[in-house]
Amino acid sequence: MSADAARPDQSAPLHRSRFLPTSFVWFLGFTPEHDYTLFERRAEVGHLLPDEDDEVQLELEREQLDFESRIRPGVLELVRRAVAAPMVPHRGTVGGLLRVELSVAVVHDGGEAVGDVWLIVHLPLQPDAAQVPGWPGSDLLTTVAGVIGAGDLDYDSQVPTEDGWRPLDPETELGIVVRNVELASRT
Repeated sequence: MSADAARPDQSAPLHRSRFLPTSFVWFLGFTPEHDYTLFERRAEVGHLLPDEDDEVQLELEREQLDFESRIRPGVLELVRRAVAAPMVPHRGTVGGLLRVELSVAVVHDGGEAVGDVWLIVHLPLQPDAAQVPGWPGSDLLTTVAGVIGAGDLDYDSQVPTEDGWRPLDPETELGIVVRNVELASRT
């Protein structure tokens, strides 16, 4: 079949779609760097259109953002998901830089949602992550924890899973716990 036969309305430009009122196009591929599981979860809940993290990615093409500005939308989205489903690990790649896993234990204290957030950064880091302006170096965990919110920082050798707890793997994971962080504004 020729390209002309596949496109019945020759007057309509190819880049316009009557189905998607957006200028974004999703390309699906699968390598260890892609988060295909996240793509499947988005499809299940009907969230295949771009979100704030996607907008940040687009902005990166237009101007260079610093490290914290790149990771903030993705980290906060993971926190929102983790608060909605406590003690279940939520994973994603934030800002195109870090593969992150978050779990939250939520306590309601007089109507306030306060909790502990387990943050894991998976190694190795994404290529060129350390080349981003504002790269925190050895302060990586505390910088990402600061995006989550003000709380007491703690290091724990155990992290929550769907089935209980597991040890942190020091060869492939960096971990920190942000304790007593206010979560009400994150939901």
